[in-house]
Amino acid sequence: MPLVNANGIDLWFEQEGEGADVLFIAGLADEGACWVDQVAALRDHYRVTTFDNRAVGRSQTPPGEYRIGDFAADTIALVGLFALARVFIALAAMDIGTAFGSLGARREMFVGFLAEPALPEPRGVGGLLR
Repeated sequence: MPLVNANGIDLWFEQEGEGADVLFIAGLADEGACWVDQVAALRDHYRVTTFDNRAVGRSQTPPGEYRIGDFAADTIALVGLFALARVFIALAAMDIGTAFGSLGARREMFVGFLAEPALPEPRGVGGLLR
């Protein structure tokens, strides 16, 4: 089981493929595996990273309350650990707070993002990444 310590939390992750970076951020209660269809469609052309948020799935559940800023800090730490350069974010619509928190803190790291309802088929994402 691949784990990485990001922002002081052991987070489960998967990376597949090579090329421009795409980071999938699951909704706060979803596992990274929720992106299985999108990953399958993109991994032949991009380096795709998925992860389980803190307290979800195979990631560590630290004590205490969590705030959107904690999830954003976890995401930024992952981007740094994996040296994701100019990463494109795909996310579940309910997790837009994490994306904006991440973008606000380290805007130079991100190319752009799409919320999940805007992803009716993988070609839509691929066309925006080229």
